[in-house]
Amino acid sequence: MNWTTEGGYIDSPSLIWGQRAGSGEQYVNRSPLGQELATINLLSSEELSSLFSPRPNLSAISLEQPISKLRQLFADHRSDLTICLRSTSAFSQQDSLETIKGCESFLERFSVEIPGEVGMYAHAGRSIG
Repeated sequence: MNWTTEGGYIDSPSLIWGQRAGSGEQYVNRSPLGQELATINLLSSEELSSLFSPRPNLSAISLEQPISKLRQLFADHRSDLTICLRSTSAFSQQDSLETIKGCESFLERFSVEIPGEVGMYAHAGRSIG
């Protein structure tokens, strides 16, 4: 199987500082049975070097709309997410639900902090930060 969908993640899985990357040699990922799973282009030497170069100044973007949408998706699919979490983590029903609700609470209170001025985040009597 070779993924070649144009305009999405599949055809360009590598970005460096927001720029398309992956001009190195081609690599074919195969299953243990030899079936081709995916073909990708690795990063070139120049692209690898640019990963460690100083980060360019990027313009700020607003995260309010995508965070709001993500919060709504969590709320709309709470039951499904709880089932998925429970089946993949062996958490109890209550622990799974608490984790999902904690994610929703985090998204409700999420804000971009100025570096060096990050405050504490508290939920259900616990805090991080």
